[in-house]
Amino acid sequence: MIQVISLFALFASAISVNKLILRVLPPMLFVGVRMTLAGLILAIYYRCTYTTAIQWSTYRRNIGTLIAIALSTTFIPSILKAYGLQHLASSKSALIGSLDPFITALYGYVLWGQRL
Repeated sequence: MIQVISLFALFASAISVNKLILRVLPPMLFVGVRMTLAGLILAIYYRCTYTTAIQWSTYRRNIGTLIAIALSTTFIPSILKAYGLQHLASSKSALIGSLDPFITALYGYVLWGQRL
């Protein structure tokens, strides 16, 4: 039971720890380090799990599209979120972040008529 409580405490402190790190690092460097580490972890996982080699010719043909997708869906929103966290209180940032699913459901309802 102590392990479960410790894990919940670790997950709950993520925003506060990110804010402390942003006192030392600028947002672009912080996001760059996080994404580099995540990419390395994914590459190591892929290498250990799958035996087939990556077809680099496919990546070379679509490199522009891959970079555009990575920038627009991951890198730029992460930098903006880190910049906002740097200038907001942790509690406000957590509140805004917890509203994401409700806003997404509202967009789905208004734009596409989806119901939960």
